[in-house]
Parts: sequence; structure tokens; C-alpha cells
Amino acid sequence: NIIFISLHLRHLTMALFSLSPRRRSALTFALAIANVLSIRALNDSRLIAYVGNWQTCPTVAQYTPYTHMVVAFAVSYSWSVGGNICNTDCSINTLAGNTVPICQNTVTDTSTWRNAGKKVVLSFGGAGMGGSWIGDTNHCWDYCFGKEDTLSTALVNIVNNQNFDGIDIDYEYCYDIAGSQAGRCADRDTSLYTDAKAQIFLSTLTSLLRTKLDALQATKGLTERYELTHAPMDSDLTITSPYYQLLKAQRDNLDFLMPQFYNGITRPVIDGFANAGTGSVSTASVYTDLANDLFDFEPEKFLDF
Repeated sequence: NIIFISLHLRHLTMALFSLSPRRRSALTFALAIANVLSIRALNDSRLIAYVGNWQTCPTVAQYTPYTHMVVAFAVSYSWSVGGNICNTDCSINTLAGNTVPICQNTVTDTSTWRNAGKKVVLSFGGAGMGGSWIGDTNHCWDYCFGKEDTLSTALVNIVNNQNFDGIDIDYEYCYDIAGSQAGRCADRDTSLYTDAKAQIFLSTLTSLLRTKLDALQATKGLTERYELTHAPMDSDLTITSPYYQLLKAQRDNLDFLMPQFYNGITRPVIDGFANAGTGSVSTASVYTDLANDLFDFEPEKFLDF
């Protein structure tokens, strides 16, 4: 696309000199728009690697092609085979110096990846915090509802301590059991969970993270803002979903989204991008809503994995 635009920019420039003033003005405007689009394409190309922080650190050859390393996950539980043991104060599990591992459960230094030109983003959440699929028994998100301020501060402090470049929220839990998620999250703590609390949590946490990350940027005198993302499941991104709507309301606070297009309502590997079949809807239909509605014709803010 960038090559295509660049070639046409040259032809547009050459054509300016042979046009009437009115047509020259119109073509100049088209040239400016194309130039903006080419710049946006150059600045917003991303290839993202998710790194399980319990796994062996990737080799140089493995991480070289990527622009971003997303460290998964910071969590507020201790793993247990019979169901994860939640930190009831929603405190994040950390190592010495208020740090989290980026790989091998012990490595905390982000400088090797950052010095190689990679942006390193910390992901909070994941399936172990609780999932909305039938049979999941974890519900650690319940203990975070109402604690958006302390949680956002804790995450930003870790970003500061380890020089992360941003935060990703990986929320795969319930937020609409009165509607589309009826019968899900059966093991939730009913004294803590309501749909309203879950939705307020997601919206407030996003807003607070943006505010606190921007404040940290100003304090450190950085020219680039910290990146803030969500990684929702595709089933949470139908246009009527409360999660979709709250993300739309928060879109100015988000740098991009990373929808999970591999085991939900879309199956692009099997069905292709434009078709449904194994999946109940096409990936293209979800993509169109995200790029043109949730993000107001900003397709560069949409990624998938």
C-alpha cells in the first residue's frame, strides 16, 4: 500500500502543472490526503509478539521481526490446578523491586528488547483471571471491581520501574450476564459481581490508565505517549456488545486494539476473511465495524491475533 501511494504521489505531482487552477487545487488536496495516509501507514505498522512470561526467553532471531513484545501476563492470583487462588485485594503478583517477569518467571530487564528497537508492553489479565466460556471456574476479576484507582496506579508504577512502553488489558470475563452472556461465569462471587460493576471497571480502568500514563510521560519528558490497548475476544466485539460500546467511548484513550480472531465467533483460518461457515460471522464484518465505527475510519488502530 505504501509503494502504491508513493508511485501515485509522483504522478499526481507531475500532473499538477498541466491543470486549470480549480482542478489543480482539487488535486493538491488529494495529494495532501494521500501523503497523510502514507505517513500514517509508515508510523502505524505493527507486528506483535505475545511472550508468555513463564516461558523461555525468545532468541534474537525469534524476536527480530517484531515491532512489539507484549508480556503476558501480570496477574492478581496464584496458579492452582484446581482453580486459581485470587488476591482478594486485587494486588498484582510482583518480584523484588515491584517488578514482574518478562520471561522464564525471573527475568525482569526490558532493556535488551528495547535497545533492539522493540516496544515492550505489559499485559494485565488473561484467561487465568477468569473467562466467560462455559466450564471456566476462575473469577479473580471479581476482586478488582471498584479497585480501578489502586490497580491503575500499581500498573503504571510497574511500567515506570521496568521501562515498559505501555499496557494491554486482556479481559475475557463476563460483563453482560443479563444479556448475551446469560448462564456464563457461574462461579462468580455474587457478592462482588454485577454487570454494571464489570462495565464500570473496564471503562474507568481504561480512562485512569490513560490519565496516569500521560502524567508519567510528562514527568519523564518523553515525546511519545505510552501505548494503551485491549485484547478482547471477537465474541465481545459485536456492535451491540456493551464491551464494544464502552471501547468506542474510550477510543481516544486507546492506541490500538488486538481482537482475538482464533477460537470464537470468527474462524478466518478456516473460513477466510470474508466468509462465515465454521464461524458464525465473517471476520470482515467485525473488522469493518471496528475500523469504521469503533475507531471512526482509523483502520491502523486495528490489529488481530
